[in-house]
Amino acid sequence: MAEVTDFNINNIPFGIISTADNPHHRPATIIENTVIDLCALENEHAFTNIPSYPTTNLPFQCTTLSRLASLSHTTRLAVRKRIQQIYLNKNTAKHDGAVDKIFWCTADVTNHLPFESRVYTDYVSSLGHMANIQSILSPPPHTQLSPLYHAPLGYHSNPRSIIISGTPVSRFIGPIEGQFQTEMAARVGPSEQFDFEVELGIYIGRESSGEAVGVEEADDYVFGFVLLNDWSARDIQRAESGGPTGPFLAKSGAVSISPWVVTLDAVEEARTVRNAKVGAGAPEGEYLKDANGMGALDIRCSARWERGGREFEVCEADYSEMYWGYRQLIAHQTMNGARVGTGDLIGTGTMSKFESDEMGRACLFERNYNGSKGIDCGEGDQRTWLEDGDEVSLSGWVFNSKTGVKMFGFGSCVGTVAPR
Repeated sequence: MAEVTDFNINNIPFGIISTADNPHHRPATIIENTVIDLCALENEHAFTNIPSYPTTNLPFQCTTLSRLASLSHTTRLAVRKRIQQIYLNKNTAKHDGAVDKIFWCTADVTNHLPFESRVYTDYVSSLGHMANIQSILSPPPHTQLSPLYHAPLGYHSNPRSIIISGTPVSRFIGPIEGQFQTEMAARVGPSEQFDFEVELGIYIGRESSGEAVGVEEADDYVFGFVLLNDWSARDIQRAESGGPTGPFLAKSGAVSISPWVVTLDAVEEARTVRNAKVGAGAPEGEYLKDANGMGALDIRCSARWERGGREFEVCEADYSEMYWGYRQLIAHQTMNGARVGTGDLIGTGTMSKFESDEMGRACLFERNYNGSKGIDCGEGDQRTWLEDGDEVSLSGWVFNSKTGVKMFGFGSCVGTVAPR
């Protein structure tokens, strides 16, 4: 059986590229190792035979994916199908001598952010993550239900801190301890407990009207998904959480995402019900009930940690084990009339598995028990937190929920810690 690749012809993700001969940012897709310049393809009138395709404000004549994302579901499906046809016929079709401007090797393109996000929201929606944090910070027995049972927990962060995979991540600086003491000044400096979090990012494709978006309507607002690493400074987070407002500098410095947006259309066969073992909490609010129950996706992720030439897999994650699905995050975020808009990014929160072994803990805080336990990397290598020069690489794969067959992937989301 042939090896399943991230960007096979069943995927058709979208991103923004530039090339050495043309620094203009423009939409593209990727199939196997071939990047297809959709701006150049549109200039060849490749999509004019699609009945619903725009004749003005053309989707690929812009520097982000915003126009594409705002197209109707039917039109986006037709665009995907047309791209697949063009790729299969690329060796025989005529493109008026522009083939060298349409098809590129991956090594010859530079990736850029797919959207200019105006809003970035991050959530806690994994019961496994919440339970692990609770057990580390407050030893059992736990007599109170997690607040996550009633609704997902979210906060707004800094959209200007979203960076593309491969961009170095400067270690965060902030108050490490003593933020709220009065006897002496707080200790401020570079974080000594730098961490990552394995998440998915959800890109919004259209603007809401100011009315609440119901769970059953949420798919109409989703364009697609990316891998997301929510870099975190745990010592700064602990210092800031001693006050009334919670973490700020600990979480707002950088958020890495993978460059190719895997569309909601592509992951249709990954739809599944939420894992039964994480669905036994308190009664949920009516506005969060998922009537058809297919709000989860069979997407499995992992993180690799590289230091000094030695690399190992540090954790695994499974999106189908999230307590709240992406539809419910959108419903919760808009229930008070708050708007979502094209290009807004929503982070799922750390995707730790529920009642899992060590590998199911999707951040270092959980794996090292808040720094009290080294992580065995083999050959006597014990690690706790990220050091300068360490590289973290996230990967993710989409599976057919009925057959269990791996279909395609997200590529990678890579970041290297840079010193301050």
